[in-house]
Amino acid sequence: MYNRYHSLFFMTFYDLSLDKFGADLIMEGQQNIVIQAKRYGSKNRVSLSAVQEIYKAQAYYKADEAWVITNSFFTKSERALGEACNVQLFDRKALQELILEVNPTDTAKKVYQEAEPEPRKCPTCGKSLVVRQGKMNGCSSFSQCRHAEAINK
Repeated sequence: MYNRYHSLFFMTFYDLSLDKFGADLIMEGQQNIVIQAKRYGSKNRVSLSAVQEIYKAQAYYKADEAWVITNSFFTKSERALGEACNVQLFDRKALQELILEVNPTDTAKKVYQEAEPEPRKCPTCGKSLVVRQGKMNGCSSFSQCRHAEAINK
């Protein structure tokens, strides 16, 4: 897989925060590629709208390829529509393989253990959120504020 995509890492990337027409990222190089990125919990599947939106973006930006990349998985109908529209789908497994081929020294477990999460504020009182029991984020002013949320939010 790396041989196919190694040239991507020498392309120009554009982050589309406004008026993106279905694309989150455009890569320009030998081929122009529009990408939609979906971050979900592993039990949530990517819906049909992801392929529909990136297909629309491919036409709008006159891109050579369209991709949907997720840390989750695609539904059966999503895979069928992706194939019919010639949209490349990268699910959790394909994304992990690509990352390992590009950087074989960093395994997912190593990155997870060594990564420092961005500091987050409590949406209720504004104090810092901290990891509680390795399972959830909770407010640092715990007896006054009882806000808690899933760690992967």
